[in-house]
Amino acid sequence: MTTVASSGSCLICGRNNPIGIHAEFLPAEGGVQCIVKPGKHFQGYDGILHGGIVAALMDDGMCYAVTLDGPPVVTAELQIRYKAPVPIDRQLVVTASRLESRRNLFCCKAEISLDGKILASATGKFIAVERR
Repeated sequence: MTTVASSGSCLICGRNNPIGIHAEFLPAEGGVQCIVKPGKHFQGYDGILHGGIVAALMDDGMCYAVTLDGPPVVTAELQIRYKAPVPIDRQLVVTASRLESRRNLFCCKAEISLDGKILASATGKFIAVERR
């Protein structure tokens, strides 16, 4: 399976970020998927992944779902639904897919699950940007 290109310094996917999560999003049926195991330095309350990191994982996944076969994008809107606490030091599955595309606007969805149980979900709108 081919890895989707990442930004080297990104907190979520950057391989060159010494304090990052180093998430590796891979093409999957209908979008992208990543298996991550965030450590203690990403927790909010004891044993629970910080909500901002939960949101960032899904945001990154949705960006990758677009850039897999489309232009680079930035987040225009993000809606998160936290369904259960997301534990640290467990293998989480992050999935994301594109729902709709209109010119330079892309609508996506994402989920974080553990052992088949959805712990958080998100929808987002992304706008195409010029490559640098």
